[in-house]
Amino acid sequence: MRTSLLLPITIIFLVSLSACARDYPIQSHADSGKTQPPTERLIGHWLGSDHKGQTGDLVFYPDGDLVFVLGGKMLGSEWKLTYTVNTNTYPWDVVCSANNVNTGQTNIVHLLIEMINDNTIRCAIGDNPRVVPTDFKSNSCLVLIRQK
Repeated sequence: MRTSLLLPITIIFLVSLSACARDYPIQSHADSGKTQPPTERLIGHWLGSDHKGQTGDLVFYPDGDLVFVLGGKMLGSEWKLTYTVNTNTYPWDVVCSANNVNTGQTNIVHLLIEMINDNTIRCAIGDNPRVVPTDFKSNSCLVLIRQK
């Protein structure tokens, strides 16, 4: 069963994962030979950990739902988290929306995501809901590995 997420905790965790892939060789988007759409390439369970070893997971579902797990626990039953991928740009702008099911309040977070390879993504987290991150040089950049 999927549980909705608590956005502020998600943001705090994601920002704490600072192992950005600045030195990773990036698989060229244009030369990747992938015919699979970006949304399908992103679907799945992704895991990262911070410098303290605390793990966090993002699970992208085909229906647009997003689940966040911190330290093995799904967070925030009062929040429903969804995502959409802007396929007109690369790296992809992934818009995450957190809707509070009790109050109707909605929070937006932009993720800038690129594929390092089929099983590794690099992600920058935006700190302004109206602005898409433009690079992977900030402290809010992290690397996530696909779980099988």
